[in-house]
Amino acid sequence: MQSKENNSTVVFLWNTTNPSKPMITGLGFITNDLKSIKKLQAINYSFIKYNGVWNIADSLNQSEKIEAHIINFENMPEQLLKSIHETIEQKIENENIGEYDAIDFVIKLFSKIKFKKEVKEELLGDIGELVFMLKCKDLGIKADEKIRSLDTSVYDFNFNRVYVEVKSTTKNMSEIIVDERQLEECNEKIFVVSKYQLLEKNSIDKVYNICELYDLLNSSNELILYKKNKYESWCYDETLRKLIDECCLLLDKVECFILDNSILPKIHFEHKGGLKKLKCHIDVTNCKTNSIEELKKYI
Repeated sequence: MQSKENNSTVVFLWNTTNPSKPMITGLGFITNDLKSIKKLQAINYSFIKYNGVWNIADSLNQSEKIEAHIINFENMPEQLLKSIHETIEQKIENENIGEYDAIDFVIKLFSKIKFKKEVKEELLGDIGELVFMLKCKDLGIKADEKIRSLDTSVYDFNFNRVYVEVKSTTKNMSEIIVDERQLEECNEKIFVVSKYQLLEKNSIDKVYNICELYDLLNSSNELILYKKNKYESWCYDETLRKLIDECCLLLDKVECFILDNSILPKIHFEHKGGLKKLKCHIDVTNCKTNSIEELKKYI
């Protein structure tokens, strides 16, 4: 991507260890402008940090190396990472903004305030899954062995041919969000709701943060270990550590129940492309529910 100021260039850095699923890992700014370099060197946020000067391969001549100032993406939630490439490319390449504006845009894109909501949503979703797996563990069900292999799967758990989707709610939020694929794709599906009250770590009662919940689960599943390591690495960042400590819970105050399928909308969509995602908001306050103990009947 060419910037219109000083003939500088912004390039994407990729991890191609898995060719079928390349992941963007950062940005390289090829510039000699001292003002730009100074701004880059000052970048030190939760998810984006300056990492010095690297020699990278020229896109046109792979045998030649070019010096670039590197911005690394670190410990970033996958759902955020997926949207980065298109967002940055559209702003820098399609709108052809200048180098200084490009740097300012990247800084604002990764600001702590902008991403706190999205990060918290991912954190609460993973807490909900942990609550479900711990409840299953008490029932003698090894749900951790049935968790999806990819974070992009339609449902969270696959018990052979019965799929389980876990939704999280808090004491102050009784609404869950279900997308049309989860309603339409499979007949043998169960929606489980994990409901809990969020407390801060400095609470008088014994509360657990997400890292401690993973310790209680004590699973060797690859995806669960990946998530556990990710949140443990967050603890080294002041902003993310504070967020983790704000989202703790009392295990004996947690509810986990199954939504009766009769309350789920019956939806079938026919379209010729272009439809990306539709979501249904369901208030579970007065919905017909079943005890989590009845899970054994389904699996």
